Amino acid sequence: MTQIREATSAPSSSVSQQLAGLRGRNILTAERRGTTIIYRVADEDRFELLDVARRIFNAPLSDTIDLLRLAADETGAADGTRHKRAYTLRPPSPPRII
Repeated sequence: MTQIREATSAPSSSVSQQLAGLRGRNILTAERRGTTIIYRVADEDRFELLDVARRIFNAPLSDTIDLLRLAADETGAADGTRHKRAYTLRPPSPPRII
């Protein structure tokens, strides 16, 4: 839990509640080794499911970003200036915690 808390900057109580909820829904398994608890995803096929869902939901966003980039390029070409872009081309993928 400490590594997750440090990686997310979330309070310990929130991390603990989320882990308990994921264990209760059989999404995670927990194995105790002394004072350490090792959490694992119960079914790694869920990563594939989440990857597919991410692609489905991000596709329209990617199209919008491409259109914004094109519009910014055209605007810059029309007035002879280049505009700084405050957006990224693709949203970052969240880290996998195994």
